[in-house]
Amino acid sequence: MKKTIIVLSMLMVIVSVSAQSKKEMLQTITEQSQTIGELKGKISATEQQLQEAKGTIAKLQEEIASLKRELESAQAQNNKPMTYRDSLLDLRSKFYTCETWQDQLQYVMEPERVKPLMEKYYKNNPYSITLVDNEDVDITKHQGKSHVLYEVDRNWIVKTDNGYKIDLEATRVWNRFHGATKEEVKNNRNKEFEVRHYLIDCQDNYENNYWLQYFGPWDEYFYIKKNSPIARKLQSLIPKGEQRGIIFKVKYGGKDDYGKDVFYITEIVCDKMSKY
Repeated sequence: MKKTIIVLSMLMVIVSVSAQSKKEMLQTITEQSQTIGELKGKISATEQQLQEAKGTIAKLQEEIASLKRELESAQAQNNKPMTYRDSLLDLRSKFYTCETWQDQLQYVMEPERVKPLMEKYYKNNPYSITLVDNEDVDITKHQGKSHVLYEVDRNWIVKTDNGYKIDLEATRVWNRFHGATKEEVKNNRNKEFEVRHYLIDCQDNYENNYWLQYFGPWDEYFYIKKNSPIARKLQSLIPKGEQRGIIFKVKYGGKDDYGKDVFYITEIVCDKMSKY
């Protein structure tokens, strides 16, 4: 009897443990099922995000391809050979945007000879950078004495074996790089002086049986005898009422009956502003 009671007690314990283990297992299954459900939800969300990311990547790839095409086009444009017009305007821009006047020497003809002239001028005149507009600039080609010349908005540029260079003396006509001054000519009455400037034909408003009149440097009038070889050449170079830049020699003739200074043109040195 006692033995029977012990066996029954053991069976009750086993059943109790088994029931408890089953409950825990069911709870574990439930929890794992919930975890699986959460993971499936995350996977679904992740797949949506992945599709969105793929779309974003595709758009970025399209933009990159477009930028590459633009870059290739720009590089091809940059590698395109410059025309002579591009080269001339580029030189003019570089020259006028130099930090100092000394930097400008690399762009001019005969820099060592021109340097003292620039030094003398800028000693009393402050240097400043000048911004130039390269839109709608007139460019005129000339055949000089030994070089091809280009007049670029009153800037004279020389084509050399080493590229284009600025003829500073021809270009800076208003800065007294162009030769003698009015005072020098007046103080040496019997001496001829070389100047370069724009002469304006004034025959439309000046009638004289013996003289032709031209307006030139120093805001003065210059005279030459009619029918002389020099007069005929000037008339062929400068039509009535027009102007032209040339290099010429002048001489002071004293004062006229009205007390005004008289200057004579004695020789045409070059029919252009540039001697090259």
